[in-house]
Formats: sequence, C-alpha cells, structure tokens
Amino acid sequence: MRTAPAMKDAMQPVKDASPFYEVERRAEHAARPGFRITELQLSPTQKVPWHTHSNVGDTFYVLEGEIRLFLQAPKEELRLGPGQSYAVPPRRPHLVVNGGKTSATFLVLKLFPEPVPMPTGRWPLIRTSPPPTPPPVYSRCPNGMRKKP
Repeated sequence: MRTAPAMKDAMQPVKDASPFYEVERRAEHAARPGFRITELQLSPTQKVPWHTHSNVGDTFYVLEGEIRLFLQAPKEELRLGPGQSYAVPPRRPHLVVNGGKTSATFLVLKLFPEPVPMPTGRWPLIRTSPPPTPPPVYSRCPNGMRKKP
C-alpha cells in the first residue's frame, strides 16, 4: 500500500504525456512561444488516453482517416473525418481513438496563454481571450453624430 507522500507524488500533473502513449508517428510542425502544432498518426488500435489541460485547449484537425473524440463534462462523442475540426476547451476531459480500419492522421493545435506585463510592473496577467473590440468611430455631421460605416 502506498503511503500518503507517495500518493501525493503519483497525483502530480505531467507537463507533456506524449511519451507515455504509443502512436505510429508523431511530428512537430511548429513550436513557437505560446503556440504548437503536432501531427499524430494512430493505427486502428491506438489511442490518446483520457486527459485534460488546465490552461490550454486542443484543436483537432483530421488530415486522413477518421478519429473518434470522447468528451466529459458534459458527456459527448464525435466522429471527425478529413477536413473536419473540433476545439476542446481547457479543463474538459477528452480521449482520442482511431475511428476507422486504417491509420488516422490529424493535427493537434495548442495555443498557450502568454503572460501580459502590467504597466505597474506587478505580477503578469494571463490573456486567455482576444482583446476587447474598440468602440465605434463617430463623425460630426450637421445634424449630430453619426457612426462611420
């Protein structure tokens, strides 16, 4: 039986679990600060096990074959074929399996939140959504203010 400290160590999150599951092929096409595109190829019997991400989502884009995507919270199952995509938001558990009888090749796009420095020099903020839309531009007209087209 495990002791309490050993159980605590076993529950620590893994930064990159990709070495812990087998795939036919794995290739990284882009790796930049805050962004990564990885290509995975699964045989008909392979899968990407259940997992979740605390601050990043996975966007899947199928190149060849078919994948099945199982999601929790809420429970959902999707089938994606060539040219189809689906974005899994952060903190939503998901599992990916090959949904066909031949290999499936797909891209996984990840956009990591980047720290945004505060003007006061305090702790950085994390930008997880696009900046707000600027207010509309108005012009002066003889009969009042009008919104520019």
